[in-house]
Amino acid sequence: MYKYIIIFILFSICLVFADENSEYDTGYFDGKQIAEGEEIWFYMGLFTGPLGLGASFILEPTSLPHNINYINETDNYLEGYLKGYKDQTTLKNIQFASTGLFTLISIFWAIEV
Repeated sequence: MYKYIIIFILFSICLVFADENSEYDTGYFDGKQIAEGEEIWFYMGLFTGPLGLGASFILEPTSLPHNINYINETDNYLEGYLKGYKDQTTLKNIQFASTGLFTLISIFWAIEV
């Protein structure tokens, strides 16, 4: 009998943690979908070259999501949302800086030819 009670308690605990993780994961994926890069990183890559690209890897995004309803969401969802938004925005900033760097290289290459 005690064995079934212990199994029931452990199963209940697992469901609670699974629910928290699913809220975090849902928020994480929602944050990634809504993320936008900051266009200033294109100019950082264009005018500073590899330094701008390196800075885009190191510096965190300065923008925050504007269109999230903070009132009805749980803390786990919001934590995942902000983490996903930050991760995806950082990736897009790196892409902008890379595009600026390759534009700079193309300009130098065009001048040389």
